[in-house]
Amino acid sequence: MHTRLFLTVLFVVVAFIFGIVASPYLEAPRHELAEWAARPFMPAARSKSITLYFSSSQEEFLVPTKRDISAIGSIENQMKAVMEELIKGPDTEEELTPTLSPSTTIRGIYTRQETAYVDLTRAFASEQPGGTTGELMSIYSVVNTLLENFPQYSQVQLLLEGKPEPTLAGHIDLRYPFFYTNSMVRPADM
Repeated sequence: MHTRLFLTVLFVVVAFIFGIVASPYLEAPRHELAEWAARPFMPAARSKSITLYFSSSQEEFLVPTKRDISAIGSIENQMKAVMEELIKGPDTEEELTPTLSPSTTIRGIYTRQETAYVDLTRAFASEQPGGTTGELMSIYSVVNTLLENFPQYSQVQLLLEGKPEPTLAGHIDLRYPFFYTNSMVRPADM
């Protein structure tokens, strides 16, 4: 019993002395570790090829266009990056027409089960070129772009200022989610 007590006391004393002797050497790495831990985590950006849908010059069809972007962060952040590219408009030689006003701002993008919720400012509705065709081009430009690039979702619910509106600009009902459609996409042989 005395031997066990003696060994325990000896171990504590040796550990204490080792701590005093080694502490100056442990301070610098601990300080560097604290600085490293305090830095925000930034995942490496990786390039991603995306498909954007813009309107043909006569607003007859949606035309798919490829573009490379930096994909970083959560799926919602990646969706936001894709939407920002859509808002920028076309940058190709081909005569394409933007489908969203450059004043449109993304308030948020949320996902739940198979639905992507896209919350946009009122500029999305108030700066519509008008008519049923213009509304359809704007809506399906967003819907087809997101669902093409994020196939794990099957529908898009558009929100204006955080809530579903009865219509975009008086024609197309926005109260329900939209699904991808090929019927508005320009056929490959055109």
